[in-house]
Amino acid sequence: MKKSIIVLFMLVFLVSSLFAQKKHKKYGKIDISNLEMTTYEKDTSANAVILFNYGEARFKWDNTDGFQFYQEFHIRIKILNKDGADWANREIIYSKKNEKINNLKAQSYNLKGGKIVKTKIKGIEFFEERYNSNYSIKKFTFPDVKAGTIIEYKYNITSNNLYNLDYWQFQYSIPVIYNEYEITIPEYLTYRRTLKGYLAPTEVKNSNTPETFTISGRTAPGAGGKIETYSYVKESDSQEYIYVMENIPAFKSEPYISSKYNYISILEFELLQIKYFNDKIDNITTSWEEVNKELLQNERFGKQSKCPNALKKELDLVTADKENDYDKMVAIYEFIKDKMLWNNMYGIFAKTTIKSAYNKGGGSVGDINLLLIAALKPFGINAIPIIISTRKNGFINTAYPSISDFNYVIAQVKIDDKIYYLDATDKYCPAGLLPERCLNGIGRAIYKATFEVDLTNTPKSDEAHYLTITITDDGIVGSYAVILKNYAALEYRNEYKNTTTEDKFLENIEIENEGMIISDFEIIDIDNIYKPLKIKYNIKISDKADILGDKIYIDPMLFFGVESNPFKIEKREYPVDFAYPLADKYTFTFTDYNVFC
Repeated sequence: MKKSIIVLFMLVFLVSSLFAQKKHKKYGKIDISNLEMTTYEKDTSANAVILFNYGEARFKWDNTDGFQFYQEFHIRIKILNKDGADWANREIIYSKKNEKINNLKAQSYNLKGGKIVKTKIKGIEFFEERYNSNYSIKKFTFPDVKAGTIIEYKYNITSNNLYNLDYWQFQYSIPVIYNEYEITIPEYLTYRRTLKGYLAPTEVKNSNTPETFTISGRTAPGAGGKIETYSYVKESDSQEYIYVMENIPAFKSEPYISSKYNYISILEFELLQIKYFNDKIDNITTSWEEVNKELLQNERFGKQSKCPNALKKELDLVTADKENDYDKMVAIYEFIKDKMLWNNMYGIFAKTTIKSAYNKGGGSVGDINLLLIAALKPFGINAIPIIISTRKNGFINTAYPSISDFNYVIAQVKIDDKIYYLDATDKYCPAGLLPERCLNGIGRAIYKATFEVDLTNTPKSDEAHYLTITITDDGIVGSYAVILKNYAALEYRNEYKNTTTEDKFLENIEIENEGMIISDFEIIDIDNIYKPLKIKYNIKISDKADILGDKIYIDPMLFFGVESNPFKIEKREYPVDFAYPLADKYTFTFTDYNVFC
């Protein structure tokens, strides 16, 4: 019996020891074998490999700010060749309002004469840069980096934002040998933990971990103005979670996928409940109905529903001659697009107020589209805000209500049983057509009663190409015409309008289609976005036809064919996503009857 107990103890000790050995190494302690490594045997094409990525998170008590989220990070990367040197340029994005970076240190290692030589980054070599109004970037570049170098950095972040903890990323665009994340959550905070991606980490530990928090402060002045200090300890039956992934392959993007964040392995957290020390409980957005109620009552969302008086007066003139709701909607929509300049900032909320954004003549997505919704209502057009997640932001999890999943807001209008979606940030989107960035499956209506919105039933991108050519001794000459509708027209208009001059635009076409010379270019209805876009021009091509004896050989698709198969990989991992339906039609007329294809 005693032998069995000893054996069991030894097995437990052995497993614990093996796990301990897998954890990250001490900062600055480098294995010479890692420096001698020239390729990563599990992926010989890798330019760099993450030797380990370690994160540890816990909550601390601050007597002024309450619970704070504290994270430590430790990353070590091996540069395998010169193409991997880009990994020596590191950035840490953080909220300057809610987060503070401390104890950042970084150094590189090289093998010289059989000895390990390290080069530290000095404090003055860490640069601060403004990312946007909410975030900043800490930037640094490792010195003396070449094929064979190992880079390493370590830091911690303290945050007072408990609602949306940063996600932990397990998979990257280069392989990862070892990735571990450890988080301890006190019993006073309840989080939903969601694993996303095609590769799942192993939850190697989930156990109770006792903690204590010391609460101290001063009482309010009592009788006689006396102030007393107090201090007491609260015990917590906290939960410790450890997640580990090993030998993680590099995430390799495939043609026609949506956001990579739909497929890479990450761990997300969503705050569900706060239990205060006085036993009061605060439940956080546990249903879509609560999300809906919270947004409708939000000062920068639901409360931003009144059309500014100055705008109403301008819209009275714009809609004066419009006889039906559709024409009024289009007039108001086009007026807002013309008046408001998008600053490329995303978000579902108004940054200040829609009145302020109107006076400034621009703002974020939230500013512009909430203003549009408010502008439509005085004219009897019921516009509903739809919150969505853009394609780059990734899919939303419809099973778990969460405001933080959404980063964009659009308008939905119903007229005569037909639904129109509006986004006033893109100057060349007609009413009823959303920018491609918005086409990401499901949205959520924020209204009297919330409901799910399917954004997959989109208009098709329609192209009709007509080419008439003649074969001459000098090559191919002919005329080309194309009619573009919906997304095809939107893409062409944006490209044309965003090119400095028409000559430059045509030059780009000729460069893209080497050997083509364009003349007599004509573009019809470039500014009337509610009509199909028509383009006509003459072409001369010098190298697409070969005359051999009495036969002429020609590629019938000329420049319009697909140059290579985009689906070449042996095994596709991720679903194909075209964003919207495609309809391309090509009509070629060859005027020389001697052509043989």
